[in-house]
Amino acid sequence: MLSLAMSCYAQSTSDTSSKLYSFIACDVNNDKSVDIADINTIVSVILKNATDSTFVQQSDVNDDGSVDIADINSVIAFILTPPRAAISWVDDDFNAFDWSKDGALRPVYQELHDFCLEHNVRLDFARGSFSTPYNAHVIQAHLDLCLQWQSEGFHYLYHPNHSMGWYDYDVEHPHDASKIEESAMDCFLGFEYYGFDAPKILVWPGDSHKFEDNYPVVRRLYDCAISATYKETNHRAENDRHCLKRLSLECLKMGYLTKTEFKQYLKEAVDRGDWIILGTHFVSITESDVPDETSYNTANAYEIIQYADSLCHIRPTGDVWAERKHMWGL
Repeated sequence: MLSLAMSCYAQSTSDTSSKLYSFIACDVNNDKSVDIADINTIVSVILKNATDSTFVQQSDVNDDGSVDIADINSVIAFILTPPRAAISWVDDDFNAFDWSKDGALRPVYQELHDFCLEHNVRLDFARGSFSTPYNAHVIQAHLDLCLQWQSEGFHYLYHPNHSMGWYDYDVEHPHDASKIEESAMDCFLGFEYYGFDAPKILVWPGDSHKFEDNYPVVRRLYDCAISATYKETNHRAENDRHCLKRLSLECLKMGYLTKTEFKQYLKEAVDRGDWIILGTHFVSITESDVPDETSYNTANAYEIIQYADSLCHIRPTGDVWAERKHMWGL
């Protein structure tokens, strides 16, 4: 079907059909993606000579008052056009509560929250369930705060318990791929039970993306997955969608990039149209008001985040995936 539609697209010389319309306009069936399903929907409208005004209006991608091959061409043009650059931000190992202080909110997370609100930036927190099993224990105040942050536009991604077979966590918890499905399902159930609304995106625990026997389960359960890398971005669909790459701010302390080099690397990736997934671990960041070139601290992190957002507004990982996932199906 797609090859037939592409043939029709190639034969068309209409100015209207060659325009590139927005993601929202091309998502005819409102499933937060633009793909063959949208073309099928338009074809269905054409073949059935549909008269339902709402359905026809959704399928009239180019808003010319009719549903025809021009609308199919517009969807194909969107799919085939190189994607715009995108930046999302994942803070890994979300651990906002200090158990040495009776579970009080860590000041660094309060500061992070306030910074994001002030600068109109939102990130994805990668977290697991509150307990294992998921319904064993929860502190209501912690749950309420996390849900409040979700209502403010922050997002959560699946990040199962590290010690449940994903990799060689320690001597007592070696890698065992037979255990990871149970761990993943526990995380799914926990999110649903406590009201977290998350896309089916995994943030790989530790270096578990390096274990090939983990992939059958991950490919079956998740739409995509983000690996723990330091200095990589995602250009179109070259990377396995279940091993998307991160550009971690921890590059600074690892000696891979200075802050100036990090910004230049980021600018070049945006110019290429890459998807940059910024990575942080605020649970282990150094709190400091003093910026420099090589420290993994809050001053440098906030400076880099503001710079990144000035190049390309930081958006939720799930939104970016929905916009770009058609590339993995071409």
